[in-house]
Amino acid sequence: MSKITSVPVIAIDGPSASGKGTVAQRVAARLGFHYLDSGALYRLVTLGALQQRVALDDVRALARWGAASAVIGRALVEGRFTIEEAKAAAREAPPA
Repeated sequence: MSKITSVPVIAIDGPSASGKGTVAQRVAARLGFHYLDSGALYRLVTLGALQQRVALDDVRALARWGAASAVIGRALVEGRFTIEEAKAAAREAPPA
């Protein structure tokens, strides 16, 4: 049986476009931590789900789709969607 070790996590909260990502990247680099852009991850999953026609109000279907989709580093979801594309799509989307 493998030993479970704890992983340090720092969360930074704040309004959109307030510099959270920049601060988080710098803190992670300074402390030698890994950096996860969770906003980009959410955008990628949403963009992929929309393009795959997964109903956004079906939590179970979204969870299944998200679990089956490979998110690799900062680049891909199922080999098709870049984070930059997801951010651009989010900017172009009509307001909810």
